[in-house]
Amino acid sequence: MNQKAQFEIRKTIYWTITTTVITIMIFAFAMQLVKFQKDLTKIPPQLQAEYTSLRFINSPDCFAYNEGERTYPGIVDIKKFKTDILNKCYPVKDRNFNFGLKLKKERKELRTTHYYVNNRDFTLTKNVLIKKGEKTTPDLLEIAVQIS
Repeated sequence: MNQKAQFEIRKTIYWTITTTVITIMIFAFAMQLVKFQKDLTKIPPQLQAEYTSLRFINSPDCFAYNEGERTYPGIVDIKKFKTDILNKCYPVKDRNFNFGLKLKKERKELRTTHYYVNNRDFTLTKNVLIKKGEKTTPDLLEIAVQIS
């Protein structure tokens, strides 16, 4: 074999290996960028649970007291504090969180369908007012959160 042919074969092998290595490096860099973006935009589960649980005391479909068209956020209507309203307010199907709600002074407790007792990941507390007839009293709402 002549020297020019050997040089061409070496050159072909060199460029094949070089393009393979460069392609692998580009894919590795792209995967690192995707991982970085995912980590950068990840929302902590405590914050997600906090925003999700706000519906319990702020939504008229949940436990918030409403009078006609007006809703009073942060005031829990004790007549609405029932399991069937909780299940309508927060249907558990395809959700990330399960909640256990407890009014301390009223000693009332509710749980979503798939909430398992004594297996909480963290607890949120909210100072609320309880509307019982014409009487309004302060209370503490403990929201135990389980991550599915």
